[in-house]
Amino acid sequence: MTPNGPAPAERDPPAVVVPPTRGTVFQVMPGVQRFVLSGAAIALGILGLYFGQALLIPLALAALLAFVLDPLVTGLRRWSVPRALAVSLVMVVTLSLLLGAGILMAQQVSAVAKELPTHRYNIQKKLRDLRPALVPSGTARELARVFGMVEGEIAAAQKQIRLDTQRKPEPTRVAVDTDAGETMPMELLNTVAVQVATAGLVVILLFVMLQQRRELRDRLLRLMGGDPHQMADALSESAERVSRYLLAQVMVNVGYGVPMALGLWWIGVPGAWLWGGLAALLRFVPYLGPAVGAIFPLVLAFAVDPGWSMVFWTLGLIALLELVSNNVVEPLVYGDRTGVSSLAVLLSAVFWATLWGPIGLVLAMPLTVCLVVIGRHLAPLRFLDVLLSSEPVFDDATQLYHRLIAGDLDEAEDMAYLEVKQHSLRDFYSETALPMLALASRQQASGATAVQRQNLIEGTTRFVRELQADDAAAQATRALPASILCLGLRTELDTLSAEMLAHALAATGQSARALPLEGWGKALAKDLDAALSVHRIHLCTLNPTPQTQTRIMCRRLRRHWPSAEIVLVAWCGSGALANAENLVDMGADKVAFQLDALIEKSPALGQPIDSDRDSMKDAATPPRAEAESA
Repeated sequence: MTPNGPAPAERDPPAVVVPPTRGTVFQVMPGVQRFVLSGAAIALGILGLYFGQALLIPLALAALLAFVLDPLVTGLRRWSVPRALAVSLVMVVTLSLLLGAGILMAQQVSAVAKELPTHRYNIQKKLRDLRPALVPSGTARELARVFGMVEGEIAAAQKQIRLDTQRKPEPTRVAVDTDAGETMPMELLNTVAVQVATAGLVVILLFVMLQQRRELRDRLLRLMGGDPHQMADALSESAERVSRYLLAQVMVNVGYGVPMALGLWWIGVPGAWLWGGLAALLRFVPYLGPAVGAIFPLVLAFAVDPGWSMVFWTLGLIALLELVSNNVVEPLVYGDRTGVSSLAVLLSAVFWATLWGPIGLVLAMPLTVCLVVIGRHLAPLRFLDVLLSSEPVFDDATQLYHRLIAGDLDEAEDMAYLEVKQHSLRDFYSETALPMLALASRQQASGATAVQRQNLIEGTTRFVRELQADDAAAQATRALPASILCLGLRTELDTLSAEMLAHALAATGQSARALPLEGWGKALAKDLDAALSVHRIHLCTLNPTPQTQTRIMCRRLRRHWPSAEIVLVAWCGSGALANAENLVDMGADKVAFQLDALIEKSPALGQPIDSDRDSMKDAATPPRAEAESA
């Protein structure tokens, strides 16, 4: 009780919320939820594409044609032609060309159809000539007879089992459909009407897209949201890539169809221009189109010629055009226009053909190009760029590191040889090998196993030794007394970087030598001339903070080479190491960070920094075994 009344009720202490510990279900669930939601969104998107194809296919076709025709409209707009008139002119010319091509092809088909009955005798004669080749041999005939007998016995046994287990079959009722004759024309009429309606919808959508291109672009930017700069870049890059790809594809297909038509005309195949145009048109369908386009002229050559020469000439023409187109023309024209990998092209063709049929095959490549570009600019769809893009997902240094830790030493060695052949030894070491060692130095502290470290050391040593053995300039330099000594500061990776530096210097004609981490003092003690010729020492390290190790090593080196210049090569160091205060504290003369700077500033062969070698003899005593612990 209080003087003013009863004491207030005591409040419960606030509940203490215990944060979930690492590894509990509370931290795992968000990742699982994101995975489930992403999978559900992808599944709903695929269902929407399948069930909405009646609208989406005309929309995609209109967008595809808009990419092709928009440069023509833009060209007319530069001549001060009103946009509506420019769009109308382009549409009229395009539809006229398509209609004329259709009429020409229809005439060619009619002419070929009239000639086919006259070649019935040639077809029957060739089939009779092929009959002996199709008859199986004696062994094959006996095997077929045995398999047929076994199959007949199994079928008889199954029939007997069914007769024993089933009831007496009821009499079959036969119903005569008097409307069957009327159903077929109606179905055909409905199919034609649907196709005509689809074509009309494509034309209308194409006109609207060309007329309102800027408005549609603004609406897409507003709908996509996010960073407007990234979205604008994504739309511009998608339109540019698709337009360049379609233009290149038209050029390649025309360059294939015209020689096909001329070759078939020279051979004597009827309807040569029909088959040339059909081959050019079918090449818009990846994989399946060229095969289908080659069947028709081969079948007609088989029917027309009494002999086999026309068939062989036609087959040779098609094979020659395919080889030239696939191996010469397409790599030159396409280049890296699409940015889609070959595996992604195949998978996208299967995916879109499964969803939308033959039209999906035509739209597969443009749609995949758009997905790759959008995935590059949108973070939630970044996986599309990783899965479908032709660009490597890792740089050369990371690829080399992965091959080494996986134990693919031969593949790592091949990669090193290819890099050196394509560029140079200096570029390979500075842009690939040394960054790979820096990556390995960082990764060793984050879970690398002993086997992976052993594979890395063994593989790197292997390809460095092989590159040194194949370098004649480096071999000639190794026979001379070394004026530059390259040493690893602490680890085996430091020693490997020192060997790379020494090889790069020797390849430029400089007398450089790398010594192992353990035993460098003993190695120099056996060669007094080599010890006396050292005028510069490079201490190589991958440690970003090597001050302590550098101070200890510089003291040891100064006892043996007091006049030599000591350069700390900090591959992963920062610019602060080059401060005068840090240099004095470490005992080094200079700090370098890149291979290129070391090669350009190192003394040339025969021009040491200090030419007074007699004054060095008293001070430069060979290192003793105590330096081996360095």
